[in-house]
Order: sequence, then C-alpha cells, then structure tokens
Amino acid sequence: MSAKIVIIGYGHVGRAMHRLFPNAVPYDPHLPKYNDRGKVRGADLALVCVPTDETRSGEADISVVVEVVEWLDADLICIKSTIPPGTTDALIGLTGKRVVFSPEYEGETPWQKGLTDPLFWPFIFVGGSRVDANAVLEHFQARLGPNLTYLTADAPTVEVAKYMENTWLALQVTFAGEFYEIAQAFGADYNTAREMWALDPRMSKWNTLVFPSNRGFGGKCLPKDIAAIVAASSLAGYRPRLLVEMLATNKRFRDGT
Repeated sequence: MSAKIVIIGYGHVGRAMHRLFPNAVPYDPHLPKYNDRGKVRGADLALVCVPTDETRSGEADISVVVEVVEWLDADLICIKSTIPPGTTDALIGLTGKRVVFSPEYEGETPWQKGLTDPLFWPFIFVGGSRVDANAVLEHFQARLGPNLTYLTADAPTVEVAKYMENTWLALQVTFAGEFYEIAQAFGADYNTAREMWALDPRMSKWNTLVFPSNRGFGGKCLPKDIAAIVAASSLAGYRPRLLVEMLATNKRFRDGT
C-alpha cells in the first residue's frame, strides 16, 4: 500500500510539492476545492507549505506553521515553509511530534528550468533527528531517484543554510546595483564592465544583470526572508550589519532614490 502524503497550503510551494507528489492530498482552507481538513488526517507524511509573512518588526510570522503542526496527526511532519533557526526544535518541544525541516528551492527565475521545476532539483536537504530526517528522505528518493545529492543535518543547520542561500542571491543583486551606480558616476558602461569582470573564473554572472526600470531585489521570498534572518539573528544576540545595510540599499534602489 502506498504512503499517504498530504500537502498543507496550496500556494507557490504547495503546488510545487503537488507536481512532485501528484497523488498527494492537498489542504488549503482558502480554496473550496481543497478545504476539507478531514481528508488529510492520518497521513504518513505531511508537507507544510504555509506562508511565513513578514511582520511589522521584520520577523517571520510562524503562527500558521505552529497552528498547523499542532492540529496535524501525520506520522511525519515536514516543514517546507522558510522558518527562523530554532523553529523546528521548538515545535518538537511544543508538540512532541516528529517534525523536520526541508527547505524549498522553488525559484522564481525564468532563465533556468531546473530552478523552477521540482523534478529537476539537484539536491534535497532535511533537518531534524537522523531517524526522522532519513524517513522523510525516503519519500523524496523514491520519487527523484539515485542521482541527486541527499543530505541530512540538525534542524538549525539546515534552517541557517536556507537563509544563507536567499541572502546570497540578494547580495549578488545589491552588489551589481552598486557597481551599476559606480559605472554611471564615472561615465563607464556597466554591461561591458560586467562582461570583463565575469571572465575571471572565480566570478558568477548570476543575478548581476541590472534593469534600470526594475532595480533591486523583490519577489515573494528574498525581502521577507532577509528581514526575518536579520530579526532572528538580532534576537539571538548578533546584529548582521551588512544585511541591515543591504536592505536599506535595496529600498533605495526600489524607491528610485
């Protein structure tokens, strides 16, 4: 008998998970087609794909994640929503349930299919206890096959890695934007300078195109996630000044000031 997999939340991430697990049962209270909570009870694996929006203070609002984990009765709960470091362990302590974190890398770029289609992902990470993380990995391995990189670690390490990835993407955009302004100040051509710079094999062209009509980074993830890791780090005792300045610089770019 095949495992019962359910998907909680049917937004951008939830739909990606449904493409990966087409026989999974979705639940989303905001969609009449999928709003029957009874259908997702008794699952072997629940994939939690609910929003973690930015609060006024910049923190990630994890209230929906907490609520969902509290009422779910699945054997394994895998959080796909981006959550601050320490959240998975806190949820285990709060509920006593088998909870792990597996970051979502469903990118918004139109330029590389492998970053927007879960069937072409090159890696899967799961954070949590070794037993539970490996149990979740088995579901992904059965669907994606032997040629990916599969890694497990403690939950905080994987939670930090997800924020590290999103922050790096935003930092690339900000770096490019600053050098666009520097080129403008000297009457230089940014695009030519960029091509010369990129010939150094240590460089990467990713996220370094600058569009004068659409400056800085935006989208569903980068702004809120960088604000969230700044807030979480500050609460943990370290204020990441580079990231604070990056957010301020991005606001300047986005506002056109």
